[in-house]
Amino acid sequence: DPPRRHSSRSLSPHSAPSSSLPPALQVYLFDLTFDVSSRPRAEQNQGAHQFSLRGHKKEGYGLSWSERKAGYLLSGSYDKRVCVWDVNTGPEQRRGGGLELEPLVQITAHSDAVGDVQWHPHQEHAFASVG
Repeated sequence: DPPRRHSSRSLSPHSAPSSSLPPALQVYLFDLTFDVSSRPRAEQNQGAHQFSLRGHKKEGYGLSWSERKAGYLLSGSYDKRVCVWDVNTGPEQRRGGGLELEPLVQITAHSDAVGDVQWHPHQEHAFASVG
């Protein structure tokens, strides 16, 4: 089994959306502008993620926010998949009471684990993935 690793990516140093790929089967999206102190004290140390992105069958560690297409996130995993997400999808299009989002696309071209993913810096629909 691969080592359990966490990965985290922020959209940019000055923006709020951030993502985390913990050693579980979903990606969590956090709003870094959310004031956790407004939650009841018992909930302040619990995850304050906006929603989770569910599409992988195994844990992973490759994440990349698109700088060309706002709200688009790539994730790669040990399940040999690359998922493309649009986190701007409204709650009415999400499952689980608006807390779960399915990928726009799942790419299964890898023959082994996906080690990393990266959007192309100039072409909004192009990206690379490596095993």
